[in-house]
Amino acid sequence: MQNIYLSSSKAATKKAKKHFFKHNIWRWINTAGPLVVLALLILGSAFELIYWKNILWLLVY
Repeated sequence: MQNIYLSSSKAATKKAKKHFFKHNIWRWINTAGPLVVLALLILGSAFELIYWKNILWLLVY
């Protein structure tokens, strides 16, 4: 009896998780999108700074 209950609850949680994920995917995109863009900008500017520093070193020497 307990086994049947466990398997059915497992299926129910799986279904709920799928529904939850489907429902919240846009919210995830909306919250993660700007963060990803921000991270990329920060990384890009850091790389640019390193790049320009190297160019300056080359120009100096």
